[in-house]
Amino acid sequence: MYFNYIKKHILNKRNIILFIIFTLVGLAMMCTSSIGVTILDFTNTLYRSNVDFRTLEISEESDKFDQVAKIKHVESVEDVIYKNPNYVDVKEFDTDLKGKIELTALLKGRNLTVTHGRMVENENEAICSDVFYPYEPEEINDKTIFNKSRILHPSDIINKTFTVASDDDENKTFKFKIVGTYSFKNNNTSLDSCYIMKEPFKKLVPKYQAGTGIFDPETGEYTFIPNEDVGKIVIVDKYKNVDEVKKEIAKLGLHSQIYSGFYQGYIDLLTYGPLFASIILVLIFVIILESFLSKKIKYNSKSYAILKSIGYNKKTIKNINLVENILILLSSLIVSITLYIIVFNYVANVVYAEYIYDGAMLSFSIIPIIATILLMLATLIFVNNKVLHKRLDKSLSEILL
Repeated sequence: MYFNYIKKHILNKRNIILFIIFTLVGLAMMCTSSIGVTILDFTNTLYRSNVDFRTLEISEESDKFDQVAKIKHVESVEDVIYKNPNYVDVKEFDTDLKGKIELTALLKGRNLTVTHGRMVENENEAICSDVFYPYEPEEINDKTIFNKSRILHPSDIINKTFTVASDDDENKTFKFKIVGTYSFKNNNTSLDSCYIMKEPFKKLVPKYQAGTGIFDPETGEYTFIPNEDVGKIVIVDKYKNVDEVKKEIAKLGLHSQIYSGFYQGYIDLLTYGPLFASIILVLIFVIILESFLSKKIKYNSKSYAILKSIGYNKKTIKNINLVENILILLSSLIVSITLYIIVFNYVANVVYAEYIYDGAMLSFSIIPIIATILLMLATLIFVNNKVLHKRLDKSLSEILL
C-alpha cells in the first residue's frame, strides 16, 4: 500500500521542485565543507611529512652550534648550503617536455621511507620519489595542466642513470644512478625530487646561494653580486617539537625561524570559514524545507483526510509521507555526489594543477559526503514530522482547510 501511494504521487511538480532543492543544497554543503576538510587534511599532512616545516634556520655565525646539536629533539645541524634544493636539467628524461629534476641533499632527519630498491650508499647514487614527474610543468594554450599519464613508477626509473652539470662549471658533470624510490606520501616533496649524498650535492650547487641584484639603467640588465650564506639549518624530529627547540635555541642567544610554514590565521579562515558556512546552509535549509513542506502537505491535505477517514492512523500517514520524501532526498543525493566528485576532480587536477608539481596534492575525502547525507536526512525527518504532526492532529474538516 505504501509503495502504490508513493508511485502515484512521486513525479508531481512539487516533488520535482523538492528534488532540485535537495540537489542544490546537498552540492553546496559538500563543496563548502570539503574546502575546510581538505585544507585541514592538507596542512596536517605537510606538518607531519614535509621536512621543511620542521626545519629551523639560524642566519648568523656562532660558536654555539655544537650546543644546538645537543638540544633535545634536534636531529641534525647542517650548513646553509643544504637549505635549498638544486634544480637541474636532465637530458635523459627529455621527451616533448624538457627533463628537469630537483636534487636535495640527504641529511639526517629527512626520514625517507624506501618503497622499492634501496637507500643510497655511494656518492654516485640517487633515490627518487615513487611518484616521479621529472619534467618541466606541462602547458596547453598557456594554461598549466597536470597529466597523470606522465608519472613514472619505480619500475620505470630504478637503475636508470642521469647526468647533471655543475652550476659553477657547465663542463663539469656528475652521473647518478637511481637505486631506489622513497614514499612520496610519507615525505610530501615535489614530484620531481631526488636525494643524493651531501658531498656531491655540495660540489653541484653554486658557491653562493644568496646575493643582491643591482639594476643598470643604461643596459637594462641586473648584475648579481653574491653574498656568502652564513649560519646553519636545524632539523627537528617532529613538527610538534619545533617551538620547544626554538625556545632552547633562544636561550643560547641565537635567533631561529621556521624555514617553511603557513600563516595560521589564513589557514584557520580557510578551514573553519567553510565549516561555519555549512552550518549556515543547514539553518537556511531548515527554513526553506519547513516552508516548502508546509505548502506541500497543505496541497496533499485531501489525500491525508481520505487516508485518515478509511482508518489509517497518524503514524502510518507520517511514514508514507516520510518515505516519499526520503526517496526524493536519496535520489537527489546521488546526483549531488556525482556533481561534487566532478567539481572536486576539476579543481584538484585543473584549477590546482600548477601546485601539484610541488607535491601539493589534494586528497579526496568522503567526510563531506557522509556529513551532508546525515545532516540532510536528520533535518528532513525532524522538519517533516514537525510540520505533518501539526496538521494530522486536527479534525478531518480542519485538515482540509
